[in-house]
Amino acid sequence: MRKFIALILALALAAGMTCALADPESYSGEILPDFSTATLDGGTFTLSESLQTHDLVLINFWATWCGPCRMEFPYLETAWEQYGERVDVIALSIEETDTFDVLRSFADDYGLRFAIGRDTAGIFDTLGGTAIPTTLIVNRERRVVAVEIGSKSSAEEFAALFDELLSANAVSTAVRYAVRFVDPDGNPIPGVTVGFCNGEYTPTDSDADGRVVFEGAPDEYHMHLLGVPAGYALPWDELQVHGGGFDITVTLYPD
Repeated sequence: MRKFIALILALALAAGMTCALADPESYSGEILPDFSTATLDGGTFTLSESLQTHDLVLINFWATWCGPCRMEFPYLETAWEQYGERVDVIALSIEETDTFDVLRSFADDYGLRFAIGRDTAGIFDTLGGTAIPTTLIVNRERRVVAVEIGSKSSAEEFAALFDELLSANAVSTAVRYAVRFVDPDGNPIPGVTVGFCNGEYTPTDSDADGRVVFEGAPDEYHMHLLGVPAGYALPWDELQVHGGGFDITVTLYPD
């Protein structure tokens, strides 16, 4: 039996989700908690790391015995080859008997090169999934921007979906950076107001995941902490960050 109880709690706490979210489609618009999984190539896929270099990530739940899954994978492979610089793909098998040896043989037979792993954390169960293939697509903020249940019948269908989402979300190819606020237990703190100064000064509040994401590729950022929710102390006024590609977690302590 897949062990998913801990992940259920993590999903609910990290994204502010309620018990009303009972199926994958109800997660549209929600923040998907970060996750990591081993992949066939011997590496590790981590959602947040993929989103540092891609505008969207497609997460596909499937199994080797699933006919519609087998049907759509060649189309997904073709679309991924076309959009791979902006759209990453991770396919997670929900079948316990789909060992890496089984998955490797499957990938070789179908000529698949996108990332493939196993849903050992039971994410599909946590989402309330009952049918495969089920596909989630998340944007740079890990927000679920599409939920697709069932297979697609052509690479063009995937391409049209990618084009629509890339346009609708006004996704920029610029480098993006983030600062995330959590409490001492690691729970996200929304409503923290931060001002970034690199030629402009725009106050921004942290989202439900405690995260503030901003664009650009500056050599230096000055971050001003303008306000925190009641009960928390301001740990600093201004923080200078140098260099490229940073993702900072700041712990706020009770006042």
